[in-house]
Amino acid sequence: MGIIMAVNKKQFIKQMAKNGHTTQLACREYLNLALDTFYELLRDGKEIKLYGILSAELKTMPERMARNPQTGKECMVPEHKRVKIKISQTLRDKLNN
Repeated sequence: MGIIMAVNKKQFIKQMAKNGHTTQLACREYLNLALDTFYELLRDGKEIKLYGILSAELKTMPERMARNPQTGKECMVPEHKRVKIKISQTLRDKLNN
């Protein structure tokens, strides 16, 4: 397996504009709108299901005890939220063919 190159937002928009034969400005606006909507729906407690791609939902993680790996000292991790993302089987199949 070769080196995996990450694509940042700017590079993603450039590729999106090239593939869609449109401007980078238009692609940036649509991507920002999509991301803002994604964040808003998660904040409102909605589960997002993009069939064939992924599903995402906001989970509340309870307060728990943890251990600092450097010192070994126990500490309390406060309740917090995290995003749970599940990749669809369709996407997995497309990537593994």
